[in-house]
Amino acid sequence: MIEKYRKSGLRIKFSGWTVVTIVVIILITATFLLYHERKALRQEREVRGDSIIRNLANLSIEALILRDELALHSLLSGIVKNEPDVVYALTEDARQKVFFVSDLEVREDLRRKIEELCFSEGPEILKQYLEVPNYPVIIDISKGIFVKEKRLGMVRIGISEEGINSTLRALRNKVILISSCLIVLFLIISLILISLAVRPIEYLSERARAIGEGDLTTRIKIKQKDELGQLASTLDSMTQKIKQSQEQLIKKEKLEKEMEIARDIQHMLIPHQFPVLPGFSIGAFFKPAELIGGDYYDLFEIGRGRFGCVIADVSGKSISGAIIMALVRTMLRAEAMEKESPGEVLARVNDLIKPDLKPRMYITTLYLVLEPGQRTVRFASAGHQRPIFFSDSAGKAEVLRGKGMALGISDDEFFRRVIEEHEVTMRRGDGLFIYSDGISEAFNSNREEYGEERILRTLEANISRRAEDIISAIYQDIRNFSGSMAQSDDITMLSFKVEE
Repeated sequence: MIEKYRKSGLRIKFSGWTVVTIVVIILITATFLLYHERKALRQEREVRGDSIIRNLANLSIEALILRDELALHSLLSGIVKNEPDVVYALTEDARQKVFFVSDLEVREDLRRKIEELCFSEGPEILKQYLEVPNYPVIIDISKGIFVKEKRLGMVRIGISEEGINSTLRALRNKVILISSCLIVLFLIISLILISLAVRPIEYLSERARAIGEGDLTTRIKIKQKDELGQLASTLDSMTQKIKQSQEQLIKKEKLEKEMEIARDIQHMLIPHQFPVLPGFSIGAFFKPAELIGGDYYDLFEIGRGRFGCVIADVSGKSISGAIIMALVRTMLRAEAMEKESPGEVLARVNDLIKPDLKPRMYITTLYLVLEPGQRTVRFASAGHQRPIFFSDSAGKAEVLRGKGMALGISDDEFFRRVIEEHEVTMRRGDGLFIYSDGISEAFNSNREEYGEERILRTLEANISRRAEDIISAIYQDIRNFSGSMAQSDDITMLSFKVEE
């Protein structure tokens, strides 16, 4: 019931206002018409009364001169009888003798009122309005009778407005009948026109309500080219934009959820607590440029007092990159438990991971095997930045040799031919620094790179400090160098130093 009322609300409202407007217009028009009709009829009666009073005055002259009372009475009776609107007529001679004939019931109140009326002293016509109880208004018309400026008497007639009222009643009945027909006709026409006008509004209202309830599938189309058509086009465009925004929002939420999953995966890959390396200090730092980084590092025990250390950078920062990195971590840890050679471990991981990589996707990797008891480090690089050796006793830092190809680019045979394996023996105060290209390729406002030379200088300036302090010093120097420039790539670095 409520829904039906809502749908017909505009029709009822517009129809009601239309009917009220039409009724008001008809009432004003009818009132104006009846007013002017009454005025015109009254003027017509007055003109007719003027003609009758003049004729009566002229015809009464002879009878007054001859004092023919019978002729006067006959004259007055003829006027009252033959003129339907004349309700009384009288003649008064110079001796104030009155001859009176009335079509009204002779009543004292009528005679008194007539006697109270003024009369014309001259030849001019005098009009007065006489209100008699239970009778319509009477127009009293009087005129003096003069012959050669001598007053013979006065004539007077009373014209009733009953004829006017009767004519007006008939006219009013016609107006009411015509007005009723017009109101019904206009109401039917208005309902038809309003229905045609309201139909697209109801359609837009239903669609707007559906949109508010979440239905964005139906297109909004109105063939009209007026304001309603423009409104429909705007609403349809808005709906499609809302739909697109919802789809984008869903995609964004889905992507954010996937990114959170990838971030959690990456968070699990990064070690939060290092194993104890006897006689060594360890420092590490990782800061992704975006929500998900492409870098990864790890330090884990591989048996017989040895430890594996890896730093890697996967091309792309997507969810697939995080998953690939998780696979690399699993494969590398498994191979490191079985093989002693860093080069062989990387070669085996390359064989396993290459089928799972997308075209143009690769992983640069640096893998090291640390033997704290012997203070030796063997390493192999699969296209990654070469490690930097620094010595406190010598006060120098230098880039070690080593080359190779990134994982996932070539097959096993070629990969094994190009990869190199090296070994470094360290003494007290010596250490290694490994990092990703996010450090060397950091930019400042002049588009200058931080570069390998600055890394060496910063290491040499802090060479006597512990590994974790060296990492902090390098990161602070990168921040000072970059200034207000945003971080463009992941920053990952790892250092270990012989302290005993």
